[in-house]
Amino acid sequence: MQAKHKDYNETKHQPGVLANERLLPDRVREQFHFSNDEWEKRIINWWKEHKGLTREEAMLEYLKIAQDLDMYGVDYFDIQNKKGTHLYLGVDALGINIYDIQDKLTPKIGFPWSEIRNITFNGKKFLIKPMDRNSPDFVFIAERLRINRQILSLSRGNHELYMRRRTADSMELRQIKAQAEAKKLAIIEHRERTKSEIELRRQVEQEREVLHKKIQELERSAQIIRQEKPPRLFAESSESESLEDQNDTNKQLEDKRRQVEETESRLQREREEEERKQEKTMQRMQYEQQEREKMVQEIEKTRLLAEENAQEAQRKEHEARQIEEDLRETQMRVLQAQKQHNNNNHNTESYEDDQNPVGDADTDEDDNSIDHNEKELDTHEYVSHHEEERTPIISRDQNRKQKLEEERRNLQQRQQKADTPEDKIYRENTIDRGIDKYKTLKKIRQGTVKRRIDEFEAM
Repeated sequence: MQAKHKDYNETKHQPGVLANERLLPDRVREQFHFSNDEWEKRIINWWKEHKGLTREEAMLEYLKIAQDLDMYGVDYFDIQNKKGTHLYLGVDALGINIYDIQDKLTPKIGFPWSEIRNITFNGKKFLIKPMDRNSPDFVFIAERLRINRQILSLSRGNHELYMRRRTADSMELRQIKAQAEAKKLAIIEHRERTKSEIELRRQVEQEREVLHKKIQELERSAQIIRQEKPPRLFAESSESESLEDQNDTNKQLEDKRRQVEETESRLQREREEEERKQEKTMQRMQYEQQEREKMVQEIEKTRLLAEENAQEAQRKEHEARQIEEDLRETQMRVLQAQKQHNNNNHNTESYEDDQNPVGDADTDEDDNSIDHNEKELDTHEYVSHHEEERTPIISRDQNRKQKLEEERRNLQQRQQKADTPEDKIYRENTIDRGIDKYKTLKKIRQGTVKRRIDEFEAM
């Protein structure tokens, strides 16, 4: 809601503003006994928590939380091992995982993309060759040929992104990132400056109000003193009062008048000083506004330059890909000519991680090609697995964690349908056992590739 509608505004966002928004699955609405108005109030309360975030920041915060979910970005496929056991194969941005048929949340065995060098399928039989050449191939069976094609396509795209994120950025990409970071810092600085100006205006208004009340109070006091008449100096019963007492009374009145005049003079000076301060504040705000406009213009120029650089980089990348595709096509033609006498009717497709798509088809006589391939494999094998050390963003934000716990308790009090199997598994993992997505990833990747493949075959 923050990304779509920006900050919540009671005047602008009237009751029923969420009526046409698809924010909750029907399963959740049916599981808990809340009316539409009650759901709307709860969502709006969380919406208010994100006040001040830009659209990009709100989307980024959403993705940070979503990526910690166990099923985020995972495509599931029905497969069988050699024993015929039905399992789920999960393909995501971090690798390939194996799931029990009853549990899509907790993978049992995992292989990061850095451990996979070749993916091939022949009909319904799918073959994954690990980086460790001493390990056996990882083989499973899919029910349909179409499923194998989908797995191959997803694996190709996810593997490419996985390796790209773990390689050094090009000079052009670093420049684009630096420009984007500068733009982000400028936006943050502008936002902080705007907040400071709003706070300064509020303080000035408060001081002006206090000063105005003080002036009114002093003016009333001065008016009372001016209207005060000298007391009777002589009464019939006090004709003998001394002239000295009369002089003292006159002196007191004179002192009061002098105090009033001094107060009026001081108030006038304060009023003039306040006007000068306001004038300086307005001048400073005008100057800062001009500076902001200049900064916005510079940022716009930088953005246009970054877009031009990005387009140029994209063009060069497209040309490089085209050359690589042409090279692969030529090599495949050579390979087909060499193996023309071994043609068969099986539908075989293959994807190589290294730059030589013929891969294992190279003969031992080609020593240079073998050395080059081994070097590429070493580079891929030792990429960073930093995702295994990551912690969910909720566990790092104690304030948000407490609010979510309170929200969970409130929901449980209004629950009218039993938990789904996924709800039970999630509660057992996160609440009872304290396990999160990244701890599970680290656990299922332990041990050698051979041992994990043996575990898969034994399932």
